[in-house]
Amino acid sequence: MTRAVVTGASGFIGHALTKALLDRGVEVWAVVRDGRKLDDMRRENLHIVESDFAGYPHLAEKIESRGFDAFFHLAWAGYGAATNDGQVQISNVLYAYEAARAAAELGAKRFVFADSSHEYLMSRAADGEWGRCSVYGTAKHCAQQMCRTAVHNAGMEFVGVMFVNIFGVGDMSNRSTNTMLRKLFRDENLDLAREDRLYDWTYIDDCVAGVIATAERGRGGKVYYVGGEPRRFGEIMTDVRSALKKDVQLRFGVFPDDTEIAFDQMDITALYRDTGFACKADFKESVMKTAQWLETQKSCGGGVSSYYLHPLAFLYICGSLSKPVMGGGLP
Repeated sequence: MTRAVVTGASGFIGHALTKALLDRGVEVWAVVRDGRKLDDMRRENLHIVESDFAGYPHLAEKIESRGFDAFFHLAWAGYGAATNDGQVQISNVLYAYEAARAAAELGAKRFVFADSSHEYLMSRAADGEWGRCSVYGTAKHCAQQMCRTAVHNAGMEFVGVMFVNIFGVGDMSNRSTNTMLRKLFRDENLDLAREDRLYDWTYIDDCVAGVIATAERGRGGKVYYVGGEPRRFGEIMTDVRSALKKDVQLRFGVFPDDTEIAFDQMDITALYRDTGFACKADFKESVMKTAQWLETQKSCGGGVSSYYLHPLAFLYICGSLSKPVMGGGLP
């Protein structure tokens, strides 16, 4: 890969991806609302393109060059409190479609779409039937299909990447992963969801490497899960506590949560089979490095954790990958 476009380049994953591409010598056109957010990595092979979502229909007009190896679409508005805001999420579908159209105008060979495990987020209704419960996840699925169509009609290749829970140095948000690490670092007890749930915490360096592997070697038409082998949430949090050398209580089952992700419907080994990619970051070292970095970031704040707000928000920001109880109408 020698030339690429990245939307959402000032976000946590987008920023890390842009930097990794630049470090590899790739010429990058980074699409952001505020170019000042990329001041830390300005260099010869970085081209900053300022545009909000409303400007996506004219995005190709702002980029003079043509012929890109990959167009990465990571930008997405609204999560957490906006997870089930239909107007916010349906707008994202249109923005994604316009991004795909822009990629076609720019002569991109591949369109890389950032999907979400929220496509598989389920809850059980009063009649016992399982059903999808995340408007955000439904919007991601819809956007994926719209982009596939635009990409196919333009003669490009579509590949997708799916994330569950990405953590690490550089995440300035108050997502619950950050909050839990800060609380543990400060010797505070945690109220958590059930310990038997399956989870996967993927360090940002592995995430970015997986995205690049998908763009370069993934098979056209596939959506790849970028992460490691899921483990029981209790095991993960015990390792987190051990990494920080803390003697605090992990109160599993205190946090109420009636949602599940249909993990058995996701192929977590496809990326390795098709590209040879596997996560390499040492989990405990990554946790310690992230916690130490968070303590230096006053902007992250230490207030009330967002995972106390709503179970759906907790799943989105912590990355639950629980396997639903089979039977009961699971699709």
